[in-house]
Amino acid sequence: MNENIFPLKILSSMEAKATASTIKFKTSNYKYYMMEYVVDGAGFVEHNGKKYHCKKDSIYMFQPGGNYCYYHDPECPWHKIFVVFTGELADSLVNAYSLAGKVYFPEQNKCLPFFREMLHLKHNANEAAALVIHHIFNLLRERENESEENIPPTIHILKEYLEWHSDKKFVLNEFAKMKNVSSAYLISQFKKHYDCSPYAYLIQCRLDSARNMLKYTHLSIKEIAVMLNFNDQYYFSNLFKQKYGISPKKFRQLAVVSR
Repeated sequence: MNENIFPLKILSSMEAKATASTIKFKTSNYKYYMMEYVVDGAGFVEHNGKKYHCKKDSIYMFQPGGNYCYYHDPECPWHKIFVVFTGELADSLVNAYSLAGKVYFPEQNKCLPFFREMLHLKHNANEAAALVIHHIFNLLRERENESEENIPPTIHILKEYLEWHSDKKFVLNEFAKMKNVSSAYLISQFKKHYDCSPYAYLIQCRLDSARNMLKYTHLSIKEIAVMLNFNDQYYFSNLFKQKYGISPKKFRQLAVVSR
């Protein structure tokens, strides 16, 4: 096959490490496909009102036409390998593997060797790269199917509920009654699949939101504590410092300096 007409082109592939001065990236109507593998550290990706906390061994993917925002976690800036590609074959592969519109893929350590291989492939039209992307997409689909099969629907719904309603008062017993299960069942299954209790996950969601508010709004610490349903400003500040080793006030000061 003539390389000049091969229907998949690699535009860029690179390994990169974020620093305190790394800027927040935003894009509207993105033109290409981009996959990024988090080798170490962590960061956040926002898309269509949802925010993903991308940790080590996770992958996130941008697709043509999407609006995205991503930025590193200031407590542990990420180290990533990324590849940008385009072409009719890319469209076909995304559809064939049922990945259209999907953004975040956690726990994908099996994909790391393929991302490292991408770093050594030449850019532009590339049959070898297409084969590597085939392998990556297949692993993404297999892992997603495995995760969906293993996690009970009620537990998955609870996780999404906590993410989308982290600023609201939450009573586990009420949620359990609504789903006709026991609170003990929800706690044990949530811990089994997400390595923490529902309450701990809710607090983490609130703290994630608090960091964004401290960095990107002028709301006072007291206002943030009230908005996110913490008991009071002092309880919030203590939790924040326990989690991140720094007070909300100090975090805001450092965040302003780094922007």
